[in-house]
Amino acid sequence: MASTTPSVLLCNKYFTVRGGADRVFFDTLTLLEKRKHRVIPFSVQTPDARPTPYARHFAANPRWAATRASGVAERLAAFGQGVYNHEVAEAVRRVIREERPDIVHVHNLHYELTPAVLRAAHRAGLPVVMTIHDVRVLCPNGYMFTHGAICERCLGGRYYHAVFQRCIRDSIQGSLLGAASAYFAGLIGIWERDVDLYLIPGRFHLNKYVAAGFDPKKLVHLPNFVDASLYQPAHEPGQYLLYLGYVVRQKGILTLIDAMRQRPMVPLRIVGTGPGLDEARQRVAHHGLADVHFDGFKSGDDLWEAIRGAIAVVIPSECYENAPMAILESYALGKPVIGARSGGIPEAIVDGETGYLFDPGNVDQLADRLRAISGAPNHAHAMGQRGRALVEAKYSPEAHYQQLIAAYREAQTNHARHGGSKQC
Repeated sequence: MASTTPSVLLCNKYFTVRGGADRVFFDTLTLLEKRKHRVIPFSVQTPDARPTPYARHFAANPRWAATRASGVAERLAAFGQGVYNHEVAEAVRRVIREERPDIVHVHNLHYELTPAVLRAAHRAGLPVVMTIHDVRVLCPNGYMFTHGAICERCLGGRYYHAVFQRCIRDSIQGSLLGAASAYFAGLIGIWERDVDLYLIPGRFHLNKYVAAGFDPKKLVHLPNFVDASLYQPAHEPGQYLLYLGYVVRQKGILTLIDAMRQRPMVPLRIVGTGPGLDEARQRVAHHGLADVHFDGFKSGDDLWEAIRGAIAVVIPSECYENAPMAILESYALGKPVIGARSGGIPEAIVDGETGYLFDPGNVDQLADRLRAISGAPNHAHAMGQRGRALVEAKYSPEAHYQQLIAAYREAQTNHARHGGSKQC
């Protein structure tokens, strides 16, 4: 690159934190700004968006997200906007003309930014990098999990299965939107032509994309990171087990509740919300589990305090997780993690050293791990300290930054090789 600190148009569908991918987006923004890059954020306008002087460039909130379209024409227009948002494309062209970034780095885009953000950036002559946070490019519901089990029916472009299975919120309309988006992006060659390099935090997901036919030369393994200096770790064992995250069946919440029936020595606190919350509450009530508590959504210091008070964090996902930030944040706060052998989770847990692994969906195995860790709080504390040392050594901001800049250079090279004209 001509500049050692290229300016970056950093795109994400939300300019607020609603999940782990959004935290990665904001952490990347901070990381680049601390190293003197000019970062221009781009998103859609939402009521909870964080303040930024660049908000004037944001695209309008999609019609389907802002209102419930009533007429047929309105519904069709809203549906089309969720597949390819032309207003986003125009906003991207405008911000590139006015701010003149050197490279475009896209995080989550589906249904709000849509692949329009990639095509507009590519046609503007800029190198385009995309961080892959899930398998939504390969699977319309983004989990490869439906009706209580892993599902790979849509691999190979057979997205019609999403509609037959109603695998997006059990909704025909939502599943049609997901399938249509996937078909459209494939039809116009978005993923092959408009992205110069993909960054994937987990090797499991990287291998899934290779198996699906993506060019391995355009896929780079780039682990997530945490700035451990910002986290004050706990100095003593905790008092409870902690689940944190989206409350849905595919995250293994019901398996965890069932494992609590075998009565580990400490209570369980569930931090988070989601469409599976009512089902989880009903399961707890049905089994009479007075030691399982629902704490609702927490963020920031409140979330960190909840993690500090735990013996261990439990991530029982039964879908293909990529690289959960919850693992790295738990380590940074000095807490071990009990995780399912699913997706990229085993890549971050050293079994028996920084936590424990169990087979996804296996209630008895999970119960054994819960009893083992709750019955030995001092051993759990030592595991958490090893987790802290691991993030400091392997998942540091500096290591991530050096790999990110190398990836930007590689994207620029790929772009130039295929006829791009803009130089960083």
